[in-house]
Amino acid sequence: MFGQLMQNMEDGDQMKNYIKKSVQEADRELTQFKLFQDKEKAGRMSELQEDHAKQIKDLEERQERLVNVEEMLKKDEAKHMERFRRQREEMLARKLAD
Repeated sequence: MFGQLMQNMEDGDQMKNYIKKSVQEADRELTQFKLFQDKEKAGRMSELQEDHAKQIKDLEERQERLVNVEEMLKKDEAKHMERFRRQREEMLARKLAD
């Protein structure tokens, strides 16, 4: 319908020129808006990727700390077990000596 109206108007008609300018301006605004949205989207994606990388790094560091704690606990347990073994041997040696 709009296309037919435009075709029926004469080339020099002020209304036709006004409508053409309005359509061109609307197209330009739409293009600018799309570019703005694309830029905003790229910025947000970048932020999300940085946050994700930071979370991964934090989790890896936490996991490393947990592994270190586990290793430390195992070493402590081995020391205690060795100490208990020596005490038991000493007690058995004393009993045998008596």
